[in-house]
Amino acid sequence: MANALYPVIYVHTGDDEVIMDNWQLAFPENFWERIRRVHYADMFGNDELLIGHTIFADLERLDPKSRTEATRFWHLLKSCGHPIELLNHPNRAAMRYELLRKLYETGHNAFNVYRLAEGRLPARYPVFVRAENDHLGARSDLLKDAAELATCIDETLDRGVARDSVLIEEFIDTVSDDGVYRKYSAFKIGKEIIPAHIFFSKDWNVKKGDIADESTIREEREFIENNNFSDQVRDIFAIAEIDYGRIDFGIKDGRVQTWEINTHPVIVGNSTLTEQRLDIAHRFMARFAAAFLDLGAEGAAPTEVEVSG
Repeated sequence: MANALYPVIYVHTGDDEVIMDNWQLAFPENFWERIRRVHYADMFGNDELLIGHTIFADLERLDPKSRTEATRFWHLLKSCGHPIELLNHPNRAAMRYELLRKLYETGHNAFNVYRLAEGRLPARYPVFVRAENDHLGARSDLLKDAAELATCIDETLDRGVARDSVLIEEFIDTVSDDGVYRKYSAFKIGKEIIPAHIFFSKDWNVKKGDIADESTIREEREFIENNNFSDQVRDIFAIAEIDYGRIDFGIKDGRVQTWEINTHPVIVGNSTLTEQRLDIAHRFMARFAAAFLDLGAEGAAPTEVEVSG
């Protein structure tokens, strides 16, 4: 049966297939023999429940009704009687706003975040505006005072961005003495923390690295090999109650400053696979694939049973 080839099941919305295509570009073919990708809509509409080690990904894109339905399937799998691992409880994982508030209140982050719709004003400036559930980064330049923020909010709402999705985030300057900003990324896969990359840029809003030289390559390789900040990163994932995802963060005074955790991230972006960084990417991919497939190393092979309840 084909089911026996899929000890790991990855559930996502299907709204961003390019993310999954990048996986195929990055990993050898035998990796895909162990993975089955399932859309939430197909899971919800199927009378059969596919049982296996299951990752509930892409939680940011689920509306409340879909989260409730995904949680029902979580409990069906939990009670199926098979020794399977379930990653990312759909109704317990903290999304961006809740996570950033928790991290600020617990002293992990040195910056606060505000929902426009709640009516709180920032305690300090500068700030920037972003949307709550996308991964496009800042939607504004740095805003130095309340007047600039008010103008930006008006323009943002006029562009059609939903009011209840607008976040105002305090800026914390993580620039180093050399004038470079660093965006670190690491994955959590079950119990494993796997460092992914560092992007270097002169721009505070780091989305893709635009600096690559002998020094940055050496620094990034050391990050991949030494797994710096793994203890802090593990604590943050625990606060978020997220078992699978990628954390993006900066460093301020030796402390991790979390920007977000993405539960359906690009694994290896095509634009990052430069010749200079190829060796680093291969080291990461090997560790990622091993940790991912370790989820399916033990326990019964997936099977299908009738959904009830």
